[in-house]
Amino acid sequence: MATQQPLPPADGVGDNTVDRDVWLACAAPFSRIPTVGDEVYYFPDGHIEQHQHLSAAPLPAQDRFHCTVTDVSLGVDDKTDEVFAKISLRPRPGRAAAPPPGPGGSSNSPAPAPGPPQKLRYFTKDLSQTDVYAKFRIPLENEHVLPIPKVETDGADQQRVQRQDVVMRDTRGKSWRFSETYRVNPSKEHSLGTGWLDFAKAKRLAAGDKIVFMRRPNGDLIVGVRRLHVPRYRPFDFQGPAQDVMEAVRLAAAGRPFTVTYFPRQAAVEFIVPRSEVDDALATSWEPGAVVRMEVMEDENRQHTVWVHGRVNAIRQNIWRMLEIIWGVDPPLATTRSVNAWQVASLPPLATTGRSVIRSESESQAQSPSSSTRASRHTDSGPSATPFSATPPRTISIPSASPPNNPVSLSPLQNVKTIKLFGETISVDGGGGGGSEQVNRAPPSS
Repeated sequence: MATQQPLPPADGVGDNTVDRDVWLACAAPFSRIPTVGDEVYYFPDGHIEQHQHLSAAPLPAQDRFHCTVTDVSLGVDDKTDEVFAKISLRPRPGRAAAPPPGPGGSSNSPAPAPGPPQKLRYFTKDLSQTDVYAKFRIPLENEHVLPIPKVETDGADQQRVQRQDVVMRDTRGKSWRFSETYRVNPSKEHSLGTGWLDFAKAKRLAAGDKIVFMRRPNGDLIVGVRRLHVPRYRPFDFQGPAQDVMEAVRLAAAGRPFTVTYFPRQAAVEFIVPRSEVDDALATSWEPGAVVRMEVMEDENRQHTVWVHGRVNAIRQNIWRMLEIIWGVDPPLATTRSVNAWQVASLPPLATTGRSVIRSESESQAQSPSSSTRASRHTDSGPSATPFSATPPRTISIPSASPPNNPVSLSPLQNVKTIKLFGETISVDGGGGGGSEQVNRAPPSS
């Protein structure tokens, strides 16, 4: 069996743009896109997490930068077919006061009414070895995206096989022709044959990758890829992400506009977050023992989400991933122990019953908090602008912990005077306000 050549690292370079719906279908679960004019916080810690090998590098003292989104460009990487977003930000001078909570502005308020359904329909499938090296078997329940060819049988010919050619475009805009086959006997089988292996070889697909088939209302078909393993840059390659992060932090600290590249399938957590969500989360009196819940994706192919409950075990002074949570579920549903405050919703101590609970759709919608990381969602029929998945979440509860104690107060956002990043010290001459400071490299120590 021939092996595929390794993919080169994605570098966010690509002349092909994609629309919002296609981008969301090919992105990670819970991915979303800011809009021009949004007030957001940029978190360097999250930016550096996007490149896992840089996670141990020295980080800036200033944990977040208040910015306005000035431009958003959605694209597809030329090397890996990975979707990315280039987001341009303009730092806001000074430190604005947090807005008062309003309707739907609190992390514990009811979810807003669902918006209109999106028109793009899609499904995903994990690729097997057979899918990659032989033929692609289409799950029969996904005929809403890839309709089954009509088979006419007269009773005498029960072995009838129906074939037709289908044309799709990949996310770069290139056309691909596949032979679509539907076999009635001995068992129903819907598959892609001729043309599929050429596509798999050209895209360097591997077992475990996800294939994404999308259908527009006019019938146009699009095929995308969610890769299991995305190649990354060499550690501390200053021609790659390290240089990008350093430059973004330098410009942000100087109050100058900058642009970041966001890879939704590389970033563990989004590092550009709506300002209101962060302010609301930090206004909460987080205490050890507090009961929280968070929505996680149980099945990415079926877009099925569940709510998992846990309790706060410890609170860090650093705002990024400040909450250490003990979850009441086992892998694979258990998520990371350290999460951001805006990723979870706090619950009253008596909100859990000590047993697993499966709620109805109406109960889930009535009791679901306004999620801080769910602005653009994946549903079974395509991306949705509603804050919650159309699939009613399943709730898993654990007994509440002992009474909360030892509340931790967070220090306000402070003006940074020095930044230590990748072993270099960057000094900030604070002669003016936050947006007028000048950034210079500190001279090397003798």
